[in-house]
Amino acid sequence: MTIDWITTPVSEDAPAGPDLMETVDPAFDDYYFNAVGRLPEAQDYVRIGMKPEGGHATPDRIFDPKSVKLAAELKTIDALLQRSRDLRLLTLRTQWAVLAGDLETAVDSVTAMADLLEAMPEEAHPVIDGDTRDRLEAINDLQQMGAMILPLRYLDLLATGTSLRRIMVVRGEATAHDGEHDLDEADMMANLLDQGEELESLRDQVQGFLDALTRITAACEGHSTRHSPQLSGVANELTRILTVIGEAEPSLSGAPAPAAAPSGDRPEGDAPPRPAAGATETVQVAVRPATEVTSHEDAKNRLIAVETYFRRKEPSSATLLLVTQSRLLIGKSLIDAFDTLMPSVADQAKVHFRPESGFQLAHDKLRDLADQAGSESLPDPEPEEDDGKDPPIPAPPPPRITNATEAGNQIKVVEAYFRAVEKSSPIPMLLARAHAYVGKDFETLMKEFIPKQD
Repeated sequence: MTIDWITTPVSEDAPAGPDLMETVDPAFDDYYFNAVGRLPEAQDYVRIGMKPEGGHATPDRIFDPKSVKLAAELKTIDALLQRSRDLRLLTLRTQWAVLAGDLETAVDSVTAMADLLEAMPEEAHPVIDGDTRDRLEAINDLQQMGAMILPLRYLDLLATGTSLRRIMVVRGEATAHDGEHDLDEADMMANLLDQGEELESLRDQVQGFLDALTRITAACEGHSTRHSPQLSGVANELTRILTVIGEAEPSLSGAPAPAAAPSGDRPEGDAPPRPAAGATETVQVAVRPATEVTSHEDAKNRLIAVETYFRRKEPSSATLLLVTQSRLLIGKSLIDAFDTLMPSVADQAKVHFRPESGFQLAHDKLRDLADQAGSESLPDPEPEEDDGKDPPIPAPPPPRITNATEAGNQIKVVEAYFRAVEKSSPIPMLLARAHAYVGKDFETLMKEFIPKQD
């Protein structure tokens, strides 16, 4: 369902039509806010199952693309777009398409965003009237973890069972879900190669998505009120998919042009390469893959590396605050977490037993137990004579982080580690929010940290 009419003026007097959000249009409000509320957060897209010893195990649950009624979503969105040329609706259109696993429609949608920004830079909604916040927020929603990044990572490429996520699993960059322990990289690459011309079409679609992101960034930075969207996260996922395609069929690996990072994500001193004449510059970030976490000590070192990067390069980042808090909670008790994160109600925490018994462990007792935990321990075993076994493997050295995307990748692998090995920890929740804050500008953070007063 193409929308090549997106740059056709709605009327001579108002090329983009009215801003339906500002005019409090019932049809817009009923659909848009409901639809945004239905988009999955990261923790909704992937739910890690519980596997208690001796108890009933629950499986890992991954968002099902078939649950998206894409035709119905597009019908409603396009009817609203016919009345109002709105970037918020185009972002939503892109998100639903990616969630449904329909890459072709997603590319059509994000290309329409680029077309609209180039054709109606002043009129497209939300308009820029001295304040770029609303427009940037509409565009930056293309970076949502649950509605864009993860769906691309889990995208089943040409229905072959191969995805970027599964390639990451076999390479030790991600933790396997249920059913992912017997994956074979050679088989997955062969399945892609068997697709022939369809694989080239897939490459072209992914490249088209990247090209549209480049045009969006260029249109924003070329606006009379210059503004820079943060799109490196989604660009990175697409670039890694292109890499997988090129590894399956080397003849397809040379198509993407060398690329520049979006402004704000480029390491200091690096200038964007100039594209060849007639070539389309592509949004791309050089990113080293984040390997799987091996221990709590390894996790702590990775968070320290992330803190070091943000403290040096982006000391005002909200991500820095939450990463630091996460590190400080490593090795802490549940009651420490309550006291830190819920100070106003932590003293109400208690463990109840059967009501008729009256038994309970109140906060003070829980605090005492937390303080005493570990006060008794077994002695370290006597060192044995050399038995020929390999010595314990020490924690790997902290990673060297050179850009925000690499920092975000380290945050995600540490989050996944604690979700797998310490489910009662609040660290995954904190790190998920920390990752969501990567790349957000001051105005966006201000709206989130300090709600408007009625």
